[in-house]
Amino acid sequence: LKKLSPEVIQEKVFEMLSLVDMTEQADKNVQFLSGGQRQRVALARSLVTEPKVLLLDEPLSALDARIRKQLQRDLRAIQQSLGMTMIFVTHDQEEAMRISDRIFVMEAGRVAQVSTSKELYQNPQSRFVAEFIGNYNRFEWYELNQYTHEFSAKGNRCIYYLRPELIQFEPVPQGVKIPVLWKESFILGNIQRYVF
Repeated sequence: LKKLSPEVIQEKVFEMLSLVDMTEQADKNVQFLSGGQRQRVALARSLVTEPKVLLLDEPLSALDARIRKQLQRDLRAIQQSLGMTMIFVTHDQEEAMRISDRIFVMEAGRVAQVSTSKELYQNPQSRFVAEFIGNYNRFEWYELNQYTHEFSAKGNRCIYYLRPELIQFEPVPQGVKIPVLWKESFILGNIQRYVF
């Protein structure tokens, strides 16, 4: 920016402030801005140099939930409008799922899976990814003995992960019934959770 005229610099700064919805705060000192506004200013400062790749390391972690969600939407819209690559580091799964085209799940310093959020959620490639992303129900059993049709500890151990939204409680027709007791149930907004 040093090689540009003051007029061009002013124009670029205003363009970036407009992009992050901060033009009305342009004359304020940063110390008098809210946390969300400060993050917007930091983003505008990063974008004004027109980087090809922008690394954002936990940029929203210190913000309250409402402001985080708004800035997540804004970041996604800014990335789409500028067509630039943003690498967004976060430990918040929902945040990663909401704003990313591709997600890299790391396990012990290595990439465990790279996928779209939908693919990652629906088809995890490892036990670690299945347990790391979202909620799940884990079912563990041993295969039935093919000759006696009895469960045997000597059979192959099977583990199956099932997402909660795929489970439905329905009346069971005549046949095999397996009693199941749950430890607790609780409501999370519009979702009823059962813990078995």
